Amino acid sequence: MSQSEESALRSHTSPTERANARLGLVLFMLYCAVYAGFVGICAFSLQTMERQFLGVNLAVVYGFGLIGFAFVLALSYTWLCKRDPEESGRQ
Repeated sequence: MSQSEESALRSHTSPTERANARLGLVLFMLYCAVYAGFVGICAFSLQTMERQFLGVNLAVVYGFGLIGFAFVLALSYTWLCKRDPEESGRQ
């Protein structure tokens, strides 16, 4: 990307938008780390995933946990994002 394109991009995004995007990336990386743990256990320790937990195997519990965790992260992102003061005037 050229310097003029980069400066043009920055002029169209507010500091609030950049902060919200950064927060989204941090939460996404957190989810990726938890998901990588799931994949790693599945790939290298299948016996661990076969263990019973709450009446079902750990793979099912972990899988549903990932879904719930993604939902919690989405709600957290919505709550933590700041609204751009310039946006509130426009409709």
